[in-house]
Amino acid sequence: MKFRTFCGSSLVFALFCAIAPTAYSQVQVLPSKPVWQQAPAESLNQSIQWTAVENFGDVPTQFMPVPAKTDPRELAAKPRVEGPYKSRGIYGFGGGVRPGTYTGDPTNALFTARVAYKLDQDFSISLRPSILIGNDDNNNDNNNNNDNNNDSGWEARIPLTIDLFNRSFITPFFGGGIATNVDGLGYTDGMLTAGVDLNITKWLTVGSHVNYIYQTNIDDTDWEVLSMIYLRF
Repeated sequence: MKFRTFCGSSLVFALFCAIAPTAYSQVQVLPSKPVWQQAPAESLNQSIQWTAVENFGDVPTQFMPVPAKTDPRELAAKPRVEGPYKSRGIYGFGGGVRPGTYTGDPTNALFTARVAYKLDQDFSISLRPSILIGNDDNNNDNNNNNDNNNDSGWEARIPLTIDLFNRSFITPFFGGGIATNVDGLGYTDGMLTAGVDLNITKWLTVGSHVNYIYQTNIDDTDWEVLSMIYLRF
């Protein structure tokens, strides 16, 4: 009885060993990570024909290399990040005084403005109007009490100037224009002007200029100094 049982058990074990490898081989085992395979490289186009060139000058122009830069100025040049000026205009407004200590005129407050057009990086043309407030002389007598019955309490200076070196700290300028109501006489006279602007910051300028006025109606000349400070845009 024991022999039969042992033989039966041995037969079942042998049958299992024969079937198990076949069944296991039919089970698909997935890899734990993706498997990447390189695609086959495309074959080169064998129809391209290469021709040896003995003379460099025989190479077609479309295949010629770009000539190297040898000019020291080009090699030292850096690409411009910002243009030399963003706009063509310069605009300013502010105030100042006309000191009368040395000219015999009263000391007057003034309002001033500037409108300029840039000719290039360093030069411009400017209209520089100024309004002087008050016409009292050194004796505090009103200069408007004259035969012209001029009741205006202000004078105007309107010069047109050429400006030099706008991007430097010192900007000299010169030009000419008209002066109205000089000494409260009610006339319009021609004048020459010259001066300097000190560009303290990008937005702030302190300036001073001298006006030489031809008072033709009274056959006289007059000169004055205007000092001012203005914001520039």
